[in-house]
Amino acid sequence: MTALSRQLLNTPYPDITIYGGRMTFRELLRQLMTERGLSLRQLARRAAYDPGYLSKILNGHWEPSRPFAERLDSVLGADGRLLALIPDGSPDEPSPDNWSFDEITADAVTFALSDLAGPRRRSGPHKRVLRGPDLTEHLEHWITRPASAGSTPRGTVGLDDVERIEVGARLLRRWDSRHRLGVRRRAVVGQLAEVAELLESPQSEPVVGRLLFVLAELAKVAASMSFDAGLHPTAQHYYRLALRAAHASGQRRGRLFGAHVLALMARQQLDLGEPGDALDLVRLALDGVGDDAPPQLRAMLRTREGWAYAKAGRVQAYHRAAGLAEDAFEEATDDVPYFVRSFDRAELAGTIGARYRDLAAVRAREKTSHRELAMRSIGYISTALELRRPRQVRNRAFDLIGLGRSYLLAGERDQAVHHVREAVVICDVIRSGRAERRLRDFHDEAAAYADARVVAELRAELAARPQETA
Repeated sequence: MTALSRQLLNTPYPDITIYGGRMTFRELLRQLMTERGLSLRQLARRAAYDPGYLSKILNGHWEPSRPFAERLDSVLGADGRLLALIPDGSPDEPSPDNWSFDEITADAVTFALSDLAGPRRRSGPHKRVLRGPDLTEHLEHWITRPASAGSTPRGTVGLDDVERIEVGARLLRRWDSRHRLGVRRRAVVGQLAEVAELLESPQSEPVVGRLLFVLAELAKVAASMSFDAGLHPTAQHYYRLALRAAHASGQRRGRLFGAHVLALMARQQLDLGEPGDALDLVRLALDGVGDDAPPQLRAMLRTREGWAYAKAGRVQAYHRAAGLAEDAFEEATDDVPYFVRSFDRAELAGTIGARYRDLAAVRAREKTSHRELAMRSIGYISTALELRRPRQVRNRAFDLIGLGRSYLLAGERDQAVHHVREAVVICDVIRSGRAERRLRDFHDEAAAYADARVVAELRAELAARPQETA
């Protein structure tokens, strides 16, 4: 008999039924729900958990944590019986990424001020990138229902003030798709710190929700700018902050924005060579929004899923994910938040095309047939270029570099050089660190094709370019 079985058999509570000498946490939880006449949704409401989260615990998809068991013990009046069924060594809910309102605002102020102080003054966990469970386990709380933030009937900020702050945030958001200058990133981080400081003072409930959403938006912009500059640990911290603030806002748009942030985090992990993390983040996003997600958002998440499959060279799995993305996008409407509209048909085509290139590259390394995949990539990326709006200059640069890399894989050296030279003209203007890194990717990949003079000359020019970091 196991130690857990002996503990259950010796329990002073006579209403615990032992099945084969042992009752599981889920069996006792279901029994208690039945005795108290509670449905899953009713229990979720009382315990302040999302019904989807509670369902995954009940169905065995996720393991319960000790704080989860303690809360349900309290709600159900179980006198510690649920907690007693949590084995020793079960994970606690993560504390470094506390999702409480006070912890979110305090972290926002502290981290932003540290970031503004410069690299020499930065300290703390953002010096390294989190991977695996160190990242994903700390984000599971996103699927739960947010606790109510503290509020007061009348605060220091009125609704008129909030509207002006939101207008300022919209202006700063536009920098997220333009040139990435260090001074602009500092402006965004400075505004983020100011909004967080306002939240540290008592505010009315409507003001708190709206300011938290603004905080999430600014954190996402700061994350994207940091990512573009190659500051991956800093970018990841801001993404996590954006997710927590969006969750705490308690708004439907906050839930959708959180899924959008998770998609961006998945992209970052893919960039860092962590496709497993990306798949976990996509699944978490899909679990959190479910059928409520707009078609464009579902399509974006499916492209991230496909991206992970492409990195692993899983052709059929990628075909399926890309097909689901295209099917979802067919239902797209204009009645969606701005951050969902940014994933338009051009972005869909460009993303699918880039991933076909990844598959072709995997096949090329394996020395197997890959031209058909490369030509699919060229077709999709060419469509993306045709659909791009004039102001999407950075995306055009990415598309042109992607075309060049795909043409290399197809063995068409002159076309590859032609498109990359077009991209270089744009890169000279936009000063994007991520675009420069993609040029370096082309430089490295083109080494195998440098027997052609045009390729060798372009590689020499790219090697002489200064490295852009901000």
